[in-house]
Amino acid sequence: GEGGWEVLLAMAGRMRKRFRSTAAKIAKPSVAAVVSSLMQALVASGEARCLRLHQQLGAACNVTSQGNGMTAAEQVSLEQAGEASV
Repeated sequence: GEGGWEVLLAMAGRMRKRFRSTAAKIAKPSVAAVVSSLMQALVASGEARCLRLHQQLGAACNVTSQGNGMTAAEQVSLEQAGEASV
């Protein structure tokens, strides 16, 4: 179930770009610096959380794939792909 992880990484990348352009629009360099460092901290903690989630999903995959043929991560990535296409 690697699909969900790729979706999460893609989302993190898009968020990072959006935050960077937002920071660029702010006139005061000091404010922009604070915002960008805040965003970097948010993204870093988000990625750490994603990594933990992925490890938990990996463990869940091993359990659930025997039961229903579709892993938890695949289900999550399908749901996220559905939301992304809307």
